[in-house]
Amino acid sequence: MKYIKTFESKNKTPEVGDYVICSEIASTDTRETTDFIENNIGQIIQDDDDIYKIKYINPPLTGDFLHVSIDDPLRYRWAIRNRILHFSKNKEDLEAILAAEKFNL
Repeated sequence: MKYIKTFESKNKTPEVGDYVICSEIASTDTRETTDFIENNIGQIIQDDDDIYKIKYINPPLTGDFLHVSIDDPLRYRWAIRNRILHFSKNKEDLEAILAAEKFNL
């Protein structure tokens, strides 16, 4: 299994283009939305003073995600820094974290 050195990213802040795993973003989210956010990888597309716009591909079709058009598979969410659990420039690093959490490793 791939070893992830999480200590290297503790003092950095996420940047546009980074991949992220978030915790629940809003207390009003549906359970389906919360499960999706916590178990899928998003990508930061905008940074506005530690409030990040994160894009997700094919999230649940609820009103919890912003989108350009109903046919657009990309959906967006805003998240503050303390809701971002993990971030990395490499999507594979976060996939390893999700796999480890899935199998309780």
